[in-house]
Amino acid sequence: MSQDRLAADVAGCFREHGDLIKENDRLRKLIWGAVHNCRSPDYRKGQKHPRWVAVMHSLGIGSTTAHELCRDYGTNPDDMVAR
Repeated sequence: MSQDRLAADVAGCFREHGDLIKENDRLRKLIWGAVHNCRSPDYRKGQKHPRWVAVMHSLGIGSTTAHELCRDYGTNPDDMVAR
């Protein structure tokens, strides 16, 4: 393999790596927004419920994963939120 071809392949890998980092950042911001702003549609308006329940219902995930997401994104899973 020529050095030019090798250099082009390495440059392509760095571009792909950079794209993956940007995509990861966008996804983290999206999940952060979902965790911090979600409300559960399963409760009447004004009725309070734990944040992890809202995350679970909004994202269609299980309770353990909802708890983990709340903690990973800096919120208390047991904070009471209203719809």
